[in-house]
Amino acid sequence: PGTFQDRGIVICAGGVTCFTNAWVCINMLRRLGCTLPIQIWHLGEQEMDSQMRSLAAPLEVECVDAYELRKKHPARNLRGWEVKPYAIIHCPFQEVMLLDADNVPVLNPEFLFETPQYLETGAIFWPDHGRFSASNPIWNICGVPYRDEPECETGQIVVDKARCWEPLKLAMWYNENSDFYYRYQHGDKDLLHLAFRKLNKAYAMPSRGIHSIEGTFCQHDFKGRRLFQHRNSDKWNLFLRNKFIEDFWYEAICREYIKQLQQAWDGRMSVCAFRGGKRRTISGGAKSVDGNPSIQAFMISCPQRSEARAQTLQNLAGTDWGPCPVHVCIDPGYHGDPETSQLCNSYAALELSLRTKADYILFLEDDLRFNQFILHNLNSWSLLRNRKVTLASLYNPRIQPVACDVRNNAFIADPQSVFGSQAFLISLATVRYLCRHWDEAEGGQDHRIARLAGRLGRPIYYHFPSLVQHTETESTRGGFFHCSEDFDPLWKAG
Repeated sequence: PGTFQDRGIVICAGGVTCFTNAWVCINMLRRLGCTLPIQIWHLGEQEMDSQMRSLAAPLEVECVDAYELRKKHPARNLRGWEVKPYAIIHCPFQEVMLLDADNVPVLNPEFLFETPQYLETGAIFWPDHGRFSASNPIWNICGVPYRDEPECETGQIVVDKARCWEPLKLAMWYNENSDFYYRYQHGDKDLLHLAFRKLNKAYAMPSRGIHSIEGTFCQHDFKGRRLFQHRNSDKWNLFLRNKFIEDFWYEAICREYIKQLQQAWDGRMSVCAFRGGKRRTISGGAKSVDGNPSIQAFMISCPQRSEARAQTLQNLAGTDWGPCPVHVCIDPGYHGDPETSQLCNSYAALELSLRTKADYILFLEDDLRFNQFILHNLNSWSLLRNRKVTLASLYNPRIQPVACDVRNNAFIADPQSVFGSQAFLISLATVRYLCRHWDEAEGGQDHRIARLAGRLGRPIYYHFPSLVQHTETESTRGGFFHCSEDFDPLWKAG
């Protein structure tokens, strides 16, 4: 305390998705007349490049690399949620308004610093839907007597560091030890709340609770007026394929800001297309020739899933894929546990696909629905037509993009973040590489395929929107159910 001054807004917004959302948030703040200085905090150069900083600068936004500051001010854990209290503590402002990137203000929020409630306590939190039960171990862990009160929703926080330094530092310590504390509550969300209660420091909270609209928490000021729209589901994406949400204020204006960003920004494609090391040469790949590459479909299944398999094959036949053959590889059940059996069956399917003369194989699981124009869309996909795909997924179970190619309906994913092998499109040369090196990677077939393909130094693409959807069928190997939020059964490339 004593080394900070003035007021400002902090937004943690590294990476293509968060930056897109922060772009909307910051433009709305300036549109509403907010003149406070704004900082975007991020984690390293992989989350923020020079083009992004240049885009933010005209909005009077400074970008801060938390990893660089960490060299001077260490933190044991500093990932996604942990960076929020770190940014509050280490930003230059004494009085801080922290906003999540996916928050859309509908009034200029500067007045919050002048409210009697803030002037009295030095902190404003907003209520969440839930309440910790008396039996939740987090009370005893933090040494806080049970209180029947709302949990905190931290899409927005207002705090005076001069008056709240000790609970802020305690909250940071909780977050530095997130590998323990996050087991008992959701992310950073209530660790600030618990730190304030532990040290008997008061905070203010508007009495009106959340007004929920689709995918959005609407929060209010002390007079009950809508102030923030925290779009914590269906976050803005650079492709602008978001739902139109009824009663979401300023939606048309928000969409216009994203259109402006599409025109001004390449979605980090220029820095991410071949990042991650040296490209390896893989022999036998399809040459770049005119016309559509040929595709053969291979499906893995097991005897217990005959009904699901039959329905999936029927679903595919009902699309423009039509009568094109699908090679179905049934797990013979030689291995005792389902996970090992599926892994071996996946390898067998990949090895079998090498006998084809196709340019690409479509590796499928057996519990799927399909876009009605899947073949047309694949034939129209420029990345595939130009043979730029080594591995691509047609199914997105909420994988975070590292770069977005709006013009080509694709985004690039980090190989280490890939899961779900519901619909992989793999070049035959890459299949050959996978089979040669199969035992050099660990995990299920989804992890092995992605990690091994990542060694080739080429982008792993995801088609956007998803052309395949995972149906809710019980997993034979006990995995958790996931599905795509961007699946569109009727999308057709223009």
